[in-house]
Amino acid sequence: MSKSKLYAWILSIIGLQLQSCFPFSALEYGCQYTEFKTNGTVKDEKGRKWSNTKVNIKIDVYDTNGDIALTSERTVTSDQNGKYESKYGECDFTKTIGKIEYEITSSPSYPYYLDTIRKEVESENIKVTKKGEDKTISQEIDIILKREKKE
Repeated sequence: MSKSKLYAWILSIIGLQLQSCFPFSALEYGCQYTEFKTNGTVKDEKGRKWSNTKVNIKIDVYDTNGDIALTSERTVTSDQNGKYESKYGECDFTKTIGKIEYEITSSPSYPYYLDTIRKEVESENIKVTKKGEDKTISQEIDIILKREKKE
């Protein structure tokens, strides 16, 4: 086998692996796609928007059997208007989602403290929007910063 054929063979194998939707689907390149989008605004108790606040977003997606099908964890920073947004994409498996659990943790600066918001969305309340064959599951979760308690 010549070197050029060997390289073509290696690249074709790598290309197929990079384009597949494993482990959620047997589909490969061109598979239907689902984007998990989480966004919101970081504010303090007086309604002032906070920029440059780190927000950790953890998403656990459970299938209809109650097993975890997908876990994603991302950290983003709120912009000048206090807005944050995280997107994560995977091949479509929306028909088998039983529920989605969100865990949002903010890391503000003094005098506010670290706080975690947990939200669970059952399958019947999951809002899926379609754009062509692709789908988006969006969840808006606003963060209200709380002051540290003086002792």
